[in-house]
This record gives sequence, structure tokens and C-alpha cells, in this order.
Amino acid sequence: MPDYHRLSADRPGPQHALSSSSLGASSSGSGTAPPPRLFSRRAWGLGRASATTKTSTGQEEYTPSSSSANTPSATASLPPPKHQGSADDYASGSTTKPPTPTFHLEEAIHLMDPEGSTFTSVSGPELVEYVKATAVFVANVADGPVDVFSTSEGREAKDQAEIASAISPDNIRTLYDRAMTFAEPKTDVPLRIAGLRLLSSLITLSPPAQYMLEQPKTILPEYITVRSLYALIIASSDGVPSEISPELLTMQVATLSSLTKGGTRVEGLVGVVGWLMRMLDESKAGWVRWCQSSGPGPADMTAKTNTRLQPFELIVPPTPLDAASSIIDLLHAIVQHSIELFDPAFDVPRLFQPIFSFVSRGIVASSVAIPELAGLNISPGRRDSLPMVSMNPSLPNASTTGPIPESNLRRAVSSSRPRKDTITSSFSTPSSSRIVRHSAFTSPQSSGSAMQSPSPQFASPPVPKWLHILPSACSFLEIFVYNTVLPQDLFIDLMRFACICVVCDDEAATDTGQIPVHKLLATLFRSNNGRRGEHALRLIMEQQLTESFRKTYEGLMDVDCKVVQGAVYVARSLLLHLDDPSPVPNSLPSTELSFLTPSLIAALSTSRFVDPEKRIERTRWQPVDYAVLTLLQDHLHRMELSGGNEAVKGDIWNEGQSACEILNALLPVALPNLTTGYSLHIAEEQTAFASVFDAVAHQLPNAIEVLHPSASSSAPFYHPKYIDLLFHFGDHLRENDAAVILNYYQREGLCLPMTEGWIENIWKLIDLFYLSTLSLPEAKQNFASMLFDNIYTTTEDMPESRTLVVSQVLVPFLDKTLIKQTGDWFRQGALAVMVRAAVSETMERDQERRSARALKGNEEVEEEDASALPSQEVKDAATGGNFHAIRNLIISLASTAWCKDEVSSASRSDTKQSGSATGKDSTASNPSTLKGLMNVLSPPSKSKELPTVVSSIASLDEPTPRPVQPQQPNHSACHSLEAVTALITIFNSLSFSPPHSFSSTTKAARTPVSSRCIMIYRDLLGLLYPFAEHSGDETPTSSIAALPARCPRARVCILQWLMRLRADPRHRIYLRTNIDTAIKPYAETLFRTREAVDAQRARTLVDAEEARARAKTRQTGVSPRETIRERGSASTRSRSRSRPPAESASDTFNPLWSVPEQLTFKLPTDTLPSEGLLTYDPNHPSLRVKDAPPVEGVWLPVSEYIRALNGILRYEQNWELVSYVLCYLPLQLSNKLFFRGGRATKEVKALLKVLIDTIPQDNRIERRCRFNMYVKRPNVNAAVYQSLSILISYRDVLDRDECDDLISAFEMCLESNTVVAKPCIQALTLCIFEMESHIGKRLLSIIDKLRGINFTSGIAVHLLEFLLALGQNGNLFRNFTDAHYKDVFTLVVDYIAEHNARSDESPDLKAAAARENYTLSQHVIGLAYHAIYVWFMALKLALRPDLVKHIIIKLLQSRSKRVTIDEMAEVCFDWLARYTYGNADPKPSTSFLAEMVMQDPREDDPPKSQSWLLGGAILTIRSHPRSGWATITSTRPTGATEIIAKLENVPLLDLGEANADLTSLPAVLMANRNSIMSGDSSKIQDLVKQKSTVPPQEEFDQTSQHGYIWSGATPSQRRKDVAIDPAYLAVELLSSYPNASLEVPRGRLIPREEKYLRALRNIEMTPVIDTAKLGVLYVGPGQTTETEILSNIDGSSLYLDFLSGLGRLIRLKGQVDVFVGGLNREDDSDGEYAYAWWDDLAQTIFHTATMMPNAASDPTFSKKKRLIGNDYVKIVYNDSGQEFAFDTLKTAFNFINVVISPHTTPESHGPAPVPASAPSGPANTASSTTTGFPVAGADTWAVWGRDDYFKVVVQRAPGIPDFSPVGEHKIVSRETLPVFIRHVAHLANDMAARYTHIRDAREPSEAEYITSWRSRLRAMTRLRATLPPIEKVDPNDEAKREELLRE
Repeated sequence: MPDYHRLSADRPGPQHALSSSSLGASSSGSGTAPPPRLFSRRAWGLGRASATTKTSTGQEEYTPSSSSANTPSATASLPPPKHQGSADDYASGSTTKPPTPTFHLEEAIHLMDPEGSTFTSVSGPELVEYVKATAVFVANVADGPVDVFSTSEGREAKDQAEIASAISPDNIRTLYDRAMTFAEPKTDVPLRIAGLRLLSSLITLSPPAQYMLEQPKTILPEYITVRSLYALIIASSDGVPSEISPELLTMQVATLSSLTKGGTRVEGLVGVVGWLMRMLDESKAGWVRWCQSSGPGPADMTAKTNTRLQPFELIVPPTPLDAASSIIDLLHAIVQHSIELFDPAFDVPRLFQPIFSFVSRGIVASSVAIPELAGLNISPGRRDSLPMVSMNPSLPNASTTGPIPESNLRRAVSSSRPRKDTITSSFSTPSSSRIVRHSAFTSPQSSGSAMQSPSPQFASPPVPKWLHILPSACSFLEIFVYNTVLPQDLFIDLMRFACICVVCDDEAATDTGQIPVHKLLATLFRSNNGRRGEHALRLIMEQQLTESFRKTYEGLMDVDCKVVQGAVYVARSLLLHLDDPSPVPNSLPSTELSFLTPSLIAALSTSRFVDPEKRIERTRWQPVDYAVLTLLQDHLHRMELSGGNEAVKGDIWNEGQSACEILNALLPVALPNLTTGYSLHIAEEQTAFASVFDAVAHQLPNAIEVLHPSASSSAPFYHPKYIDLLFHFGDHLRENDAAVILNYYQREGLCLPMTEGWIENIWKLIDLFYLSTLSLPEAKQNFASMLFDNIYTTTEDMPESRTLVVSQVLVPFLDKTLIKQTGDWFRQGALAVMVRAAVSETMERDQERRSARALKGNEEVEEEDASALPSQEVKDAATGGNFHAIRNLIISLASTAWCKDEVSSASRSDTKQSGSATGKDSTASNPSTLKGLMNVLSPPSKSKELPTVVSSIASLDEPTPRPVQPQQPNHSACHSLEAVTALITIFNSLSFSPPHSFSSTTKAARTPVSSRCIMIYRDLLGLLYPFAEHSGDETPTSSIAALPARCPRARVCILQWLMRLRADPRHRIYLRTNIDTAIKPYAETLFRTREAVDAQRARTLVDAEEARARAKTRQTGVSPRETIRERGSASTRSRSRSRPPAESASDTFNPLWSVPEQLTFKLPTDTLPSEGLLTYDPNHPSLRVKDAPPVEGVWLPVSEYIRALNGILRYEQNWELVSYVLCYLPLQLSNKLFFRGGRATKEVKALLKVLIDTIPQDNRIERRCRFNMYVKRPNVNAAVYQSLSILISYRDVLDRDECDDLISAFEMCLESNTVVAKPCIQALTLCIFEMESHIGKRLLSIIDKLRGINFTSGIAVHLLEFLLALGQNGNLFRNFTDAHYKDVFTLVVDYIAEHNARSDESPDLKAAAARENYTLSQHVIGLAYHAIYVWFMALKLALRPDLVKHIIIKLLQSRSKRVTIDEMAEVCFDWLARYTYGNADPKPSTSFLAEMVMQDPREDDPPKSQSWLLGGAILTIRSHPRSGWATITSTRPTGATEIIAKLENVPLLDLGEANADLTSLPAVLMANRNSIMSGDSSKIQDLVKQKSTVPPQEEFDQTSQHGYIWSGATPSQRRKDVAIDPAYLAVELLSSYPNASLEVPRGRLIPREEKYLRALRNIEMTPVIDTAKLGVLYVGPGQTTETEILSNIDGSSLYLDFLSGLGRLIRLKGQVDVFVGGLNREDDSDGEYAYAWWDDLAQTIFHTATMMPNAASDPTFSKKKRLIGNDYVKIVYNDSGQEFAFDTLKTAFNFINVVISPHTTPESHGPAPVPASAPSGPANTASSTTTGFPVAGADTWAVWGRDDYFKVVVQRAPGIPDFSPVGEHKIVSRETLPVFIRHVAHLANDMAARYTHIRDAREPSEAEYITSWRSRLRAMTRLRATLPPIEKVDPNDEAKREELLRE
């Protein structure tokens, strides 16, 4: 044979010729033209190369296209080599197909003939090409014709097929010879490869005979046998380059495959399998290098094509993959046909290990570094929206060394919750191994991750090349699994191999190995193997790797981890029972999670590396953990999508338990710091693993719910172990997890008494939510609601369980958390449940206590109640239980918890500092300028008057900085406030709304309820104002609050509650409701209403503008005279010393309290008193025991409360508290029964001293309290005086000095501002009635100070009321001298002068305020003159002539200048003339004598009458011409005087004489007919000697008229000493004063004409005494309507007693002397009697509804209403127990109501009094009573009748100004009540009369109120004007003057 070894070297060919070796080298080296896959991985045919393509299903399809070409024409010529395309052109995908050269077989045979002539001209590479072209041609012929419709080149193929028969047997034999020559081992490698290619094609076309008898297609030479060919093929070549070795090996295997007919005929081929295995092992090095190279993989080299290769076309050289695949495929074929020859125990392992080793080398070589999972810190913002940052494997801080598959991380970091309506694509990316790629059950977390994740920051790594060997390898291994029974160890190793392939394929993120591995696994798990596959899989997950397996996979990083990870992937496929992506589906069996759970748990890092210190090992093993987690994730998602159909089977309990066990085992991985105390990587954000773990954990309940037998329910199923798992989440627990735990515990009732260990379960929840570092506000709130509302409510009615939960749960739990928790919901819920617990326990103990008392004897019970100190049994009943622990918790919260004021104090301090710094200079330069109205806390005024505005006008125009007013913090959510409210609620619940009954007649003096109420009461006092010591008995288990409440609003809340406590007549406490209306006037004094603030601000603005205008006027030099009116009005207005701010005061009005009040605690729904809690019991037996200790534990310690008030008033710095006490104290002090008892009396006295000490200026309350900007010192003092005025009613318990101090306190501020002087004067007026002896001591000083008050109507009305009340009590001024009286008259006349000075202008009646002011002015001027009359009448006759001069002079000086005649002064002069020398009645009364003598029967004509106008009087004389009897009447404006006279010049004839006087004697006898008729001769004899029995005026007692009935006689003569001086007659009859004239010393005759007579009648009919009619109503208990009130015909005993002192009882029928105000005097239809009162100035009738009969025909009582409804003033005695509504009686004359309410009138007054001698001490000391009945050995308060006091209120209609000494209200004793009410009622009637007159006035000129006296004066003036004019006489005409005088 020719030597072909030197062909390529010795015969260089053309430069353009390409050798296969050079092409292969260039292809593999450059990487620009990747070689296409040359042969198929599955079906090999001789000479047939195929390219690999993928179908639409992802499966590989093999088409012959890579190694053969269409057969060219046999006669075609060989084209020049230069026309062939290069490898670069081919690889670049050029669309231009190079022309195919024509192939001629004969020419090729000739060229290949060594002996031919042309052989020497062919170079080595050209020879190789010719050999390959021939091989391609032969192969195409061997393959046979192709379908002409299969390609576009069908016709050409057909032509080529036609020449297939052109190869003759000789050509075949020749080609065989050439091929065997070229295939010799010693031949050049490229040529040998080509020769083997040709040999392979020839064997396919015409194979040699296999057996001796076999007839071949072509007769071949004898040396061409199967064995010779086999030896030639497997012969090895020396010095084969590594880049050519795969091509040579591939052609060897291909040729061997053709020789064995695809492995089916191996007879005689000894060692073929061993040779193949050896070749596979020898190719490892090239395989490794190829896998490590960066060149493209075989699937990326060329475009797929279905056309055959043609001769001379480029044939891409095979790669090591092709070589290995061909080896394994041939082995596959050989084994498949000879499987029975292989011993599973001996031969099969020898076949498997090389395969395993070969694949492992490829895996090792292809491994790339992937960022680890543990190094990523991914913190989801929300569980359902995690950022897909795990796509980015380049993040820093990787702390582990093991490679983490990027695909795992990329696909699984998304942990959004799966939705059951999410259906993934059949080709979606799975969350773990791609072995389940086609599943519809992969979770949406994984399926959507590829699209949701952001683009990676690096290029994806290429597909590892080793994967392309898997189809061949797996198919080979599958043969043995399917056809043999492998040993267990080998079976497990094979399963490990599959697991390695699965996990490494998953890391590569490609599908190349999916199908073959899946088919292999399907075979492993085939049913013919039983459960071996599952068992092996479990063993892999549970056991460690063998050393042999480790050696096999030596170099593969973390091989043990990868094996287990792959096993988990395989288990996932089994668990999900996914569809097989291979052409044969349903090849994998299914299993249940519970079966795999132990193995899955064993596979975890937490099971393999138990020691927590092995952090690195755990981190390396984390991919396995992640694989298990994703397995569970997809399993749960499959359940969700199944919807409960039969495809998913399993027990819900077992499945849930298994899933929870897996998650619990994974918990240390997801949350490592929970078990180790530190995490693997320091990061604040959640890791990716933790995110997926979290998603799976929350997917579990809904997923396994489909397995529930009642799967129709949509509620999630929670396994107990799942709840335990959530507990282990620790700080990673979320709100929805906590909700699951709470719902489970609540649904299962694990925290209720019926469950064992329920207390421990509650504490588990407490530890989780409150005692850990978790921050779950919603969960905390839900648990608190569960504990407070559900658990406690369930146990509330079960005493034992309730006690257990309170003592073992609530108290210790709240002790740890109450103060720390800042949520309002928690605090409110905790306080509410503590209140309920405290109340329930107390009620239960109270019931037990009463049951125990019921078993005792009466004597024992009485002895226990009579004891001053509680017994030990009583103490134990009150101190046991949890009550005191609850108290202490609430007290701690109140005294130590956070307050909003503390947060804002720093900012307020900064604001004040900055504000003071800003305004420092301006304030220093202008000290009189205010610092701005926006400043809430302004310094007080230093003077007694409000500051003026004028002095600061200069600075007002200059801009001054205004500090911003700091807003008061809103304390509505302060802890302290809520705690205080809870204590109040406990007290109210125990006291006023007890669930038990107190109806028993024998009540215990001490009960647990009352004892604990007293404790709460003391707690509140301590929180309000703590004391260093307490008089009460403290229990060892509790302590009274020693610190005040932290929040000032809480302290105000305590005051709000305390100030509403009252005591009823039985000393039972109750809470006063609807107090806003009553307290509003007091609050306005201190500007605690928004209306008061707004009004004061408006006044400030007006004052500022007026002051500015006056300042500008002075600057211009004009100084207008400031009138008294201006000065007076200025004194009544509050002044401002700076420009007011632009902001409205109401906008910044934000105090801690204001009226109307917003209470934080609930008042009882009714006003029923407490049946078990008293303030005092006068019947307590210990009060009768001498030297007995103070009673403890029975009564509410009111004395401690008063002591707290004293401390607040004396030392408190918070103005909010001080102002509240000052405003509300008067109302509470009015309830005297609340302050009964010796200890309370002592504190009341101390309170009196504190209040008095507050008044002087040296007690700078401003130093410790910072007032509101409008509050000044006068406002504070005014509020203090309101309380002092109520303390007047405590005169019975005050000693002499204290009463004197009280009067001195009122006197102290009389000269102060009007705001202060007003309550002082009102109080002094009341003292005239209540404290007569004490005010008498200071009376002169008081009057002296009254003269210093600026006279304005607002203050003068009260001053004059004081003087009127004083003038009606002669005992107080009996020692007055003339100077003292002059002071009084001067004081009154000074106001008259002030009034006249301010009356220069007509009133403006359009404005309501102006009309009201004018009404008050008219009322006051009337009071002023009335005061003169009262005081003048009180003078002795001897003093009047001297004092009248002083009065007249002062009145003349004060007369009004705007009118010519001051009518009021004129009538006053006239009245003074009448009373200077006598006390005669103002109107004569017709006597019986006058009636007799003036009707003398002897006279035929009536008496003649003639009148003269004599100055200011009209003198009328009526006379009988015969009898000599005459009446002389002097009519004046203020009255009339009548004298009956008998002219003695007319002789008196006796009986029997002519013209005898038959009238005089009968008249005298008839006048004394009663004495004569009685037959008492002594009385007849003494008629002439009768003297007056009326006592002198100074000894007359106004209150001694009780029980007398008055009728007929002149009423005024029954109450005074009538004395007539001769001068009286001279003045009345002879003087024309005050109109006397020296020029006219005589009267003017009034003609007897009709018009003059009519004028005289009108004057006579005008009354000279004012009349008044006052209604009196009685309101019975519970009455509220008009009909009910008018229907009363009787009243209480106190009401009847009040009526008897109100007036004198008169008989109505025939009454002619007393004004009856419309009452019927004929038939008693309006009652038989009525009460009336009269004096020289007025007559008053009381229309008493109870004294008027009810008519059956008048159901609405219209007759009563006709009379009472028309009265201006109604006196209402209100016994209803409610406030009397002003408009209760619907009438048009509803102007003023004087309402009297029995305020402190106890139903019992203690022990009955024992008559005794009159006490020697003072009448009003505490040791005796006013009745003179001391109670020996009793408490000083247990006094009979002491507490009969009444509350008096004056209700006014809108528009009626303030008047009367009542003020807001006064407390008046029963003794002085009638006189005081009559005094007030008269004042009210005068005011109402003037109000109605001015209201109805149409013009200002009609507005002035005209009295009856002024009406008479005006009538007399008009009469004088109408008389005939006086004839004027010439003074020189003496005759005429004489004539007139004589006429």
C-alpha cells in the first residue's frame, strides 16, 4: 500500500485547499464560527450526520443534515478550490449560498489511486477532501432517495438519486480497498479520519458478511471481514493532536456503529464494550477542556437544515461531546440488545462508574461562581410586595462560600401571596428544579418571578456544555434500571446521579437536561421497582454520602449539599405528581407530604448541623433548606388551585402537621437570631429566605383548607402546631400573624375557664405581645380587647374565675404595662375593666357581709354599729381581695403617668422667654403699657381700681411686639385624667347605682361598699391635694395617694366631681346635675365663659378707642369737662393698658375648664341619693357618749375635703384649680347639710379664715397664681365674697369673733372696685336680717365707707337697698346721733345729685342696653327718695325738725337743672312737711262719728262744701249750717288731712229742747257699742279715760304680727305710735308751704264750676299710698306644670309658717281700708282671707294661690291665674325638688319671680330636745340653740331646727337690670325669711313697674316714671293754672288794696 503518512507533508497542495483538521482547529479556536452539532445524540446511522433542533414542545428532534450531501453527478468536474466558502462565511450566516462543485465518482476513484497518473499532483489536504466528498456521496447513495416534496431542492435530489446505481460492485471493492488503506493507524490522522468516514459509508452501503453463510450485497475481498474491519477501526493512532482526537474518536465510533449495525450485531467483536469504556475514559481530558472553554455549545453553532450534505461542502468537525455521545449511544445499543449478558452486581457497576465520573468531570469543569443566597439582605416593605432584588447576584456582603443557584434565588424571592385564581402557564418557570417545568401547579411566586424581577446587572452565564451529554447518558442508564434489578447501593448511587443532574441543571437555568433526567427518574420510580425509588430518595435526604460517591464527584463543590438539594427537587415532583414533559406522560408516581416530611426535615441544615455554632456549615447547606421551602410552597399552591378536587388527596390534620413541622424546622434558618441570639449576617432588612419562608407560612392555612371534610367553608384551617410556629416567629411576627393567633385562641376558647391551663395560655399571649420587643399595635389592641371584653366579661359572673383572672392576670399584667403603654385604647380598656372588677368584687363582698350580719343577734349588730371605730371583721371585709391592688394601679397611673402638659411645657417656656426678651425694652420704657391681650398669663393689677387707659395712650400708637399666646394643651387623652375618671366611676357605681337593694330597714353602719367608697374618696383628695397625714384608717394593703395627679386637667376633674356632691335632708349624698346655668354668673366673674371673654374684649376695644380719642383731644389743647357721668361710667368698665390684639379673644379661649363644662365622667342618670353613704348621722349612738373617739368609717370625710380646699386656696399655684374652687364653692356651701359634723365645722371655720385672708392686698395671690389676661384682683375678690356671703348662713356654728371677722371682711372692700363692692353690699344687706348684732358693731364704719363709693346706677341700687333694709330695722340705729343720721341722708341725697347731673340728655330707648340702663336709673332714683322717707319716718319726732333742714338744704342743692320744677324734690318737700311734726296717716279714714254727725237729720240740705287753693294745698271745708259740725280737709300731693270740728258757737241742746242735738251723743255711743253691749260698766266709765295700748315706735316688733286678722280699722294706726304736734295742724291748715308767698298771704277761691269740681275729684281719687299686688305660689313635690301648681290649696308646714310671717291676715269680705288688688270682697269667691302688708308709704296684697278655693267648673284654674298672672312679681315657694322654670306660669306679666327653695331642711334633727334653762352663753354659740334647748353630751351639730335654711333666687325677664341683695342666690334662715322676702318683693315690684312703663313708652319724653304723688302735684299745678287770674292792684292804690283784702 502506498505510504499516505507523508501526503500532507511531502505533497503540499494549493494554498486554498482546506483540511478538516485545520478547519476544526480554526473553528474551535476562534469562537467566531461555532461548529454545528455533527451527529445525533440518539439515533446514529452510518455516514449520517444530523443537526439538533427543538420542537415547539421543547423536545429535541434529530434530522440528518450535518454529515451527508446530495450525490453529485458522476461526470461532474471538480471545481477549483477557491470557489468554496470559508468557515467564517458559513458561521456568519451568509445568505449567499456558494456554488456546489460537481462530483464525479470515477474521477475521485482515479484521483485516490496511488498508482494513478494524477495522484502525485494531489496534495494531502486535497486528498482528504476528495475522500470526504466520496464518503458523502456514498452515504447519500446508501441512505436512498428522498421525498421530492420535502425540500425546495427536490428535483436536484431526484436527479442525484437516479445515479445511485452508478456505483458498481467494482467501485465498491475499489473504494473498500482505498478506505482501508487510508484508515490505517499509521496514516496521517486527517486522512485516516476521512478514510474511516469513507469506510463507514461503504459499510452502510454494502456491509461485509457477518457469518459464513451470509450472502453479502457485494462480493468483497477475503481480507475485508468484520473482524479485520473491527481491528482496523479500534486501532489507535499515535501522536494524535488533542484538537483532532475527538474527530478521530467520533469517526471510529461511527464506523464501529456501522459495522455493528447500530450495536445490534457484535458477535465476534471481542472487547468492544471495554474499548468503548476505555475510549470514554481517555476522552475525559478533552471533555473537561471543552466544558471549560468559553466557546459556544453545540446547539448554537449552525442553523438547522433538513438538506443533505453535498460533496465538497463544509463538514464541521465533532466536539468531545459528539465523541462521548457516540460512545454512550453505541454502548446503549449494544447493552439494549445484549442486556442478559451483563451481571447487575459485577458488570453494571463497571459501566455506571465511568458514566458517573465522565458526567461529574463535566459538571466540575462547567461550574461557575454564583452569588450566595445568604449574602443577600432583602427586606420586603410588605409581605405581598417584595422587591425582586434577589435577581441581582452582584450585591455585596456575601458571607458564605457555597455556590447558591442564581435561578433559585431569582425565582423564589418573590413571596407575594398565591391567589387561587392564578393559573400559571404550562411552560412557566418553576420555583425549584426544572424537572417540573410544565406543571400547572407551580406557585405564582416562582412563575411570575422572571417577569417581576428586575434585569440582572450582569450577563447570564452560557448554558453549561456538560448538559448535552445527559440525553445519551440517561438513556444508557435507563436500560439497566428498566431491564435489571440493580443492587441497592448502585440504585442509590444512580438516584444520587439523577439528583446531581437535576440540581446542576437547575443552577444552569436551562432546560437541556430536563427530559432525559425526568425519563430516568420516571424509570427509577416505575412501579416495577416497587417503592425502591422513594426509599432511595429518602435515604439520600437522610444519610450522608458514601466515600465512593464522593470520590466519583471529587472536585464538585458542596456535592453532598447538591445531592440532597436535587433529592428535594425530585421529591417535589413526586409530591406534586406533575405531568411528564416527555412524550410519555404520567410516568412519575405520587406521594404525600406526610410520607416525605421526616426525610425533608432530616435533609435540612438544622437537622444535619444541630450545633448552632456551625454557622458556616448551615450557610453552605442553605440551598437545601431553600429547596425544601419551595417544595412546600408549590405543594400548598397546588392545593389552592385544586379547589378540593380529587386530584389532591390527604388528611388535613396530617398534611397541616407535616407542613408545620417542616416550617418549624426551617425557622432557625429563616430567623437565625431567634435561636442563636445573633444572625448570620448583620442586617436590618429581611433576607430573601426569610421572605419566602414568611410567604409559605402564611400560605399554609388557606391551602390545606381544601382538605377539610367540609371544604365548602372558606375559613382557613389552623393546626395547633401552626399556631406554635407563629409563636416562634418572635420579633418577626406581623399583624396578620398575631391576628391568626388571637382568632385561634379565641375560637378554641383557650383563654376561658373551661380550658385547662387557660391562665397559662393568657400569659403566653401577654408574653408574646406585651412583654417582648414586638411592635404590633393592632395585635396589642386586639388582645387587649379580647382580655378586657371577652375573657373578663365571660368570667365576670363566675366569682372564682373572675377572682383568678383578676389576681393572676389583670393585676400583674397591668402592673407591668399600664404606665408604659401609650395607646389610648389600652389605657381606656384597662381602666374600664379595672372599674368593673373593683365594683363586682365590692358588691360581692358587700353581699357576703350582709349575709354574715343576718346571722348575728340584734344586740351584737347594734353594738357593732354603735362603735366609733370599725371592728376587725369589718376591716377584713373591706381590705380583702384585689380592690386595693386595683386602686394602687389607678393611683400610680394618675400620679406618675405622662401628661401632655409636660411635653408642651418646654415649648411654652421657650415662648415665654423669647417673648419676655423681645418686649423687655418696650416694657421698661413704658411701664403702663400692657404686654398684649394675646398673653394669657398677665400680671395682676396693683390697685383696688381697674387700671386706667389714659396713661398708656402715648404708647398705644407705637408698634410694640406682641408675644404669641401659648395654647393650653389638650389634656383629653392624658393618662392621669383617665385614671381619675376611673376612680370617680368606681365611687359612683358603688354609691349611686348599686345592683343590690338597700330596702332593708336595718342598714349596717359600715359596709364594704361604704368603706371602699371612703377609700376612693380619700384617694381622690390625695390626687387633688395630698396631705402629709390622714385622719382616716389606712389599710395595710393600700395607701392613699401621696402625690397629686400628674395632669392638671385630672385635678380639675376631681374638683368637678367633688364640687357636685350634695347631701339631702337625710344626709345621704347625691350628685348635682345640670349645674351650668346656676354656675354661669359666678364663672363670668372670672371670665370662664366664652361670652364673658368676648364681651370683655369688646369693652376693651371700646375703652382703648375712647382713651385714644381723649388723648388726641388733650394734645390739641382742648380739655372738655369730664362730667360725673363719664367718671361713673368709666369706673364700671374694665380697662386695658395696651392696644388690643388683632386676633379675637374667643379664638384663643382655651382654658382647662369653662362653662358650660365638658365632664369626662358620667353622672348618674337620676338624682337619687346614695342609700349607703352619708355625710353625717346625728342619731349615731357614739355622739351621746362622752369622750368617745371620732367616728371612723361611717361617714364621708367631708372635713378632709374642706381641708384640701383650704390648701388649694392658700398654697396652690395652678390658677385653673383656684379659679374652679372660687366659682363653685358658693353653690356647694349653700348645701349646709353636706358640711355637718364637728370635724367639718372646724374645717369650715378654717375655710372662713382662708377666704378672709385672701382678700387683703398683702396676700399676693398673684405671686403664686398666674391669672388669665382679663382677670384682675377685683375679680378674684368678688369671687371670694360670693363664698363669704354664703357663710353668713353658718352663723350658728361661728363664734362671735368669727362673725365679726366676716362682717369686717365685707366692710374691707366697700371702697374697692364696683365688681367687689357689689357682692359686699349684698352680703351686708343680708347680714342686717341674719347677723343683726354683729353688723351693728360695724355699722358706722360701714356707712362711712359707703360714702366713698362712686355712685353709678349699678352699685347705687344695692347701696340704697342696704339703706332701706337698715332703715326698717330700728334696733340697729337706736343709738345714732344727729350726725349719724345726717351722714345717711347725705349719702342718699348725694346719689340724687349724681343722678340729676347725669340726666341732662333725653334717654336713647332704641338700644336694648340703653333702655335697660335707663330702667335701672329710674328705679334707683325712686329708691333714693324712698330711702329718705323710710329713714325720716324712723326718726323720733323730736329729731325731725332739726334734720329736715339738713335734708331740704341738700335737696335744694341737688335739684335737676334741666327742668324748672323738680317734681320729685317738690313732693319730697311736701311729704317732709307732713311728717316733720307728726305721724298721722297719709289718708284720712272715715269714722263712724263722721258718718253720723255729717248726716244730721235736722239738716234738710246736704253739707255745703267750698275749696280754696292755698299755696301747695287745697283746703276744703264741708259744714252743716245748723249743727255746727264741719270737716276741714287739706289736700296735698303726698296725702290729705281731715279734721271733724264742731262750732262751739252753736249751742248743744239737750233732749227735749227745741232743735236738740240728737246726733253727737248717739255717734259717741255707737262708736263704743261693743263695750256698752257687753254690760261692763267699768269699761263704759273708762271710755273717756282710755289710753293707747300700742307701744312706742322704737319698741315695735315688725315680726310680732303672726296670727292676727285685720279688718275695718285704719291699718297704719295699728303698727305705730301716732302723735300729733300743734305745729302739724298749723302747717296742714294754716300754711301754704311750700308755695307760700309774702305777697299772697291768702288762698285763692276755687269756683264751684264743673271743671274745677272734676279736677278736685281726680286729685282726690289719685291714691296717696302706693299699692302692690304680689302673687304667691306653692310648688309641691314633683310638680312642674302650671295646672299642678295652681291646683294646690295647701302646702308644707314650713310654707305655712313662711306665709304667716309674710304679712297680716285680713278678712276680705267687706274690706274697705286695705288694698286687695282685685280680690272679691263680696262673696268670698277668691277666698275668705288674704295676707297683706302696709305702712305709711305703701299697701301690699299677696295673691296666695293656696288660699283661693278651687272651683269644679274651673279645671284650668283660670280665676286664680286671672289674679296671679297679672301680678308683676311672683313669690314661688318651690318644694318640687327641681329648679323652677321661669316661664312655668304662662302670662304676659311674667317679669320677676322670687323663688324660695328649702335648701337645707333636714327631715330629722337628731335627738329630740329636752327643755332646759336658758343658756348663759351667747345666743349663737355652738353649745346652744336659738330656741334655748341644749343637747347635753351630743355633737355640737346635733341641734334641733338649726338647719332650716332656704335658698332664695331672683329670676328676671330679659331686659330687667340686676338689682336686689339676693345676687345669684342667698341662703336665708327660716326666722328671717318672710321679712327678707317681703323686702325683696317690694323692690322687685318697683323695678317691674318701671320696666313695664319704660318698655311701653313710645317717646323718650314718656319714659320717665311718674309716681302717684307726682301725678297729684301735676294735677294741682294744672288746677292752679286754670283758676281765674288774680287781679293786680297798683301798689300805690291803697283803697283798692284795702278792698281786696276785705273781700
